[in-house]
Amino acid sequence: MKKNIVLLIIVLLLATVLFVACNDGETPAPDNNGPGGNGDSTVTPVTFTVTFDSNGGTSVSDQNLSGVKYGQTIQRPSVTPTKYGYEFVEWTVDGKQMDFDSYTITSNVTIKASWKAKSFKNVGYLTDEKLKDNIEGIGENTVANFYGDKVDLLDGDDKSLVTVTDGLRTVSLTTTYQESSTTTRLSLPVPTTTVEDDYFVYWYCYDKAGNIVQLTNRLGKDSTLTSVELLKAYNYDGSRDFYAMWHSSLKNVIVSYKGGTDDGSHNLSTTGTTVKDGDYLPAPENPTRTGYRFNSWTYYQVSNGEYVLKDDEKVLKTMSFYVDSASTGTRVNYIECINGVFELTATWTKDIVINVADDFVAIDGTDKENQNAFITLGADITLGEWTAPFDKDNVYVGTFDGKGHTISFTSTNKANSSLLGYVNGVVKDVIVNANVIVNDFGEKDNIFAGALAISANGTVVNVVTSLSVNVVANDNVVVIGGLVAVNESAEISKCSASASGTINGNGVTFGGLIGENRGTISACEVSNGSAVAVDGTITAKRVAFAGGLVGQILSGSVSKCIVTDVNLTVNAGDKSVVGGLSGSVFNSSVTEIHVGKAVISSKATKNAYAGGIFGSSASVLTHVNVNDATINAEAESNVYAGTIAGENANDGKNRASIRYIIVKKSTVNATSANGTVYAGGVVGRNYAGETTGTGGLIGYGYVNATVNVTASESNAKLSHVHGEYDKLSVVKNFFYSTDSALTLNGEDYSATDITGVSSVNDLSATVQSETWVKSNLNLNVDYDSAKPETIVWIISDGSYPTLSFTTK
Repeated sequence: MKKNIVLLIIVLLLATVLFVACNDGETPAPDNNGPGGNGDSTVTPVTFTVTFDSNGGTSVSDQNLSGVKYGQTIQRPSVTPTKYGYEFVEWTVDGKQMDFDSYTITSNVTIKASWKAKSFKNVGYLTDEKLKDNIEGIGENTVANFYGDKVDLLDGDDKSLVTVTDGLRTVSLTTTYQESSTTTRLSLPVPTTTVEDDYFVYWYCYDKAGNIVQLTNRLGKDSTLTSVELLKAYNYDGSRDFYAMWHSSLKNVIVSYKGGTDDGSHNLSTTGTTVKDGDYLPAPENPTRTGYRFNSWTYYQVSNGEYVLKDDEKVLKTMSFYVDSASTGTRVNYIECINGVFELTATWTKDIVINVADDFVAIDGTDKENQNAFITLGADITLGEWTAPFDKDNVYVGTFDGKGHTISFTSTNKANSSLLGYVNGVVKDVIVNANVIVNDFGEKDNIFAGALAISANGTVVNVVTSLSVNVVANDNVVVIGGLVAVNESAEISKCSASASGTINGNGVTFGGLIGENRGTISACEVSNGSAVAVDGTITAKRVAFAGGLVGQILSGSVSKCIVTDVNLTVNAGDKSVVGGLSGSVFNSSVTEIHVGKAVISSKATKNAYAGGIFGSSASVLTHVNVNDATINAEAESNVYAGTIAGENANDGKNRASIRYIIVKKSTVNATSANGTVYAGGVVGRNYAGETTGTGGLIGYGYVNATVNVTASESNAKLSHVHGEYDKLSVVKNFFYSTDSALTLNGEDYSATDITGVSSVNDLSATVQSETWVKSNLNLNVDYDSAKPETIVWIISDGSYPTLSFTTK
């Protein structure tokens, strides 16, 4: 009895397990013929979708199936897709061949077509006989140059691949279709010939219109390649005949030169040269023309035998000639010719030699040839009263070579006074002495003066100028530079200038070298022997900017420049901005600067800015030396005065900084009747104009400065480094000499004695000892005792600094 009960329990448990197993999980409800079916026709059958993917071939979407029952097989599609350049291989599932007889559907499935790129047998023709039959007008000597027995092509076993059929020598080639995006190119063999001076250049075929299609790169005469790649992937869906192009079979191109001879004519046709289509061209002998210098050979761009037009004008291009395999030049292509002629025309630069004043007077600046001319100074010239030949509508773009000669002139009562006027070309190796006088100028035009030029956009190198000015123009804006009034974008280097005189204007900008600068100034010097290099007195109704090198640096860069001795006295209404190097600098790079002696006097009814380097700075200034500076600043309102800059202003983009400073000796005198005085041994005010910015960075320097302020104590901001700071950043290694002093209204004060005044001590910067400054002021800006070699900036007494770091 017990055995029967146990057996019954086991049977019930097995039944329960089977029931759960058949109904557990995510398995969909089967139809009544599938697994688990019970013959109940009310159960919904399970069906699936079969998708056929042609894999880039023609669409077979109409072959797709839906409602396929679980476990069914399907038939092969009645239509086989096609694909350009490929042969259909088979339908696949998950990369494996699909067996339609045995594969059963148990889920949704995609069946994808697989393809094999077609291979084609091509015949390469190696004879000119075939070429002659297919290309009309190509190869005038094709019959004479029959290659039937002169071309050979061998396989790896030195067996000939060439077959001769009906007198035509051919080679069997195999190509495979490739997608245009394929990066690996098929290669074709390179045939050779024993015909003297001839060689294979490329394989080609024909398009449907019968035009030649170059298939491979073009080979040169000295090529040693045995195979050459196709230029593009081979994507022709079928065989094509390939032909070997020989150099002798290329179309002839006649190169015509329109040059010149010594008789003055520059359009006489010279003897032409015949080359082959696509050849490089060696340079011909340069033509000559009286009064001109040969410039270059040019040609008009042609496409398919017609001129290429741009803006209703022919496109003129400069010819580049073959030099060697590294400098191959421009190919002469038949398609870029007119009736098989490639025409080159010589271009010329007018050659003007100035030996006497009348030669210069004869230059008409409105003449295009004169604007491009090569002007050479053949002797020292005195022009007398002078008007520059080139203006803003007729700009000089040529080359002026002074050959070291001197040219002098005077300009009286002119809006623009200079030797050349507006220059976008090259000026070099000339000495210019200029005397500018304006004392009866009623017009309210701006007045511009520069010994060399009003405006420069090209290159000025090794030019020496001396400018004397006497300008009285109370109602006019005046911009004057000892060399150039406005440097728009020129590269000015290795130039020297001096300037002196008086200027009276409504608004004045004055610089010993440049008035306004937006270009590049490097390795220039403002000097005048033992005399003062820049000695000027300026009066302006409104605003004045003045500097020993530049009046205003608005952009660009200044590097490796020297001002030996500058004496500037400026009196302005609204604002006077004066510096030993420049009145102001904005958004520029200034580095490696030396000012020997500077006496700066800046006076204004409202605000006065004065500095041994800049009146006002909003730029990066590094590696600067001042030997001896006296800075005087006075205003009814605010005064900003410092040995380096009156103000170091940051606009919130961390633009302004002054680093690596050596001031041997300076005296800063600042006076204000009613405003605030900002005065410092380095800068008067270190200022950030936006709350998001950091103040100007000051650091790595030595300063020996005496700062004297005359103002009410509540309005006095003075210190050894800067009078006031806003979000200041001062880095380590800053030293001011024990000879430095601060006075307020004639009494000695330390920085801590004055409310609101800061010193370098207040800013947690490292104040170095005397031993930090080596003998002869060799400044170790970042000494590390652990390293045997230290970096110093050498400035010996009585000499200029090296203006760079030297490892000692």
